[in-house]
Amino acid sequence: MSLLGQLVMYAAAATAEPATPIRYAVSGTELTVPVAAKSGDEVLLFAFGQELEKRWRVEDGRVTLRLPEVRVLVAVELRRAEPPSSTLARIAVYPTGMRVFGDVDVDVAALAAPPWFLEWAAAVGIPVRALPTELAVRQNVRPTAEHRLLIVGRESGLADPRSVLELARACNADVVVLDADWYGERIAEPVALHLKEEDNPIRRLNGPQRPGPPSFTWFRGTAPTCINREAAAFDDAHTLIEVMRSLEGPELLVASYVPWQEQLGVNDAADGIFFRLLAATAITGPPEPLDRAVIVYGGPQTWPDDVRPVLSRAARATETQKETAALRVIDLRGDAASGLTVRSIQPLIDAADSRPVLILGDDPVLGSVRGLPPRDVDKLKTDGILWRSADDLPSSNEGQEELMRLLTRFRVPLIPLAEDDR
Repeated sequence: MSLLGQLVMYAAAATAEPATPIRYAVSGTELTVPVAAKSGDEVLLFAFGQELEKRWRVEDGRVTLRLPEVRVLVAVELRRAEPPSSTLARIAVYPTGMRVFGDVDVDVAALAAPPWFLEWAAAVGIPVRALPTELAVRQNVRPTAEHRLLIVGRESGLADPRSVLELARACNADVVVLDADWYGERIAEPVALHLKEEDNPIRRLNGPQRPGPPSFTWFRGTAPTCINREAAAFDDAHTLIEVMRSLEGPELLVASYVPWQEQLGVNDAADGIFFRLLAATAITGPPEPLDRAVIVYGGPQTWPDDVRPVLSRAARATETQKETAALRVIDLRGDAASGLTVRSIQPLIDAADSRPVLILGDDPVLGSVRGLPPRDVDKLKTDGILWRSADDLPSSNEGQEELMRLLTRFRVPLIPLAEDDR
């Protein structure tokens, strides 16, 4: 069975962004909160629509309060007592004794992790070693840990996914990136996060279904990098979480493109997914190796890298990988079909059960080929053939990313070209 495990699909639902940022704390502890109120004003907590008994006074624009004892996650609101006011702050109060990783020993380090994550991790009982630089991360690996997880934020100084994976290999850790300069642009439109139902690249990310997925008011575009990648979560039109890896090692880089701080603590589905995301990334065993070469049929045997940028990188693997189980790519995009006939294509299709085939593009010659699956329908599990009919060349950015994911699914490595290191 493949490494890729089945996930839970969440039904669509919408959740509004909280009007104020969310703070995170542990049951029965003290928390100091900045508030937009005058010194001497009294504030109080609301939970489940009811006022809690105790009141606190504001001093110098902040208030220190003791949070209620809870047995489950409870979201409370801080409001001015007189006159009644809108919410001054929102606080997610977590019960004591939470065990996100269960009995598994996971060492969690952080490089430039955002403050909201560090506060949230402390609230849910995850010890995090916040380290100031990449060098500090390399020098402070805990060798006795059973598993290692590195959390990376936007100000890490790591230039691209391959730099992150290089650091991960040096630390023998898997990585969750919460934000990065190398992500795509910020897109200000709402999205609802759904986990991929099958063939998900992160094992153990399954769990009990919860009502409705978390929704976010914005997200970032996927990283515009040619690398082995697989989608783990999405909405109707966008990838929201994806897993990246490279030929050099088994480490996983999980890139999250949504602002979790909008929903953690106020949406059960968000906490459930984020808990499992961290645990699954840290505990998932080595993925299947990227060990399959490609043999391309159609068009010239060598092609300009800027015309077929993804296949150019995949083709480098044919020099070092065994060709006996290579992926056969029938490339019919653009004018690449020149020289291909039914006689040259049919044997590839007939042998697809043992030698998988990926068809790119469309051409009238395929009308006479027997045993083809329908266009753009996943038939890999039954006959070893995938057919993606998009015919544009060079492909759009979205088309190139889809091809990266397809090649990763076939275990084909995408080896960097010289210009990738410039």
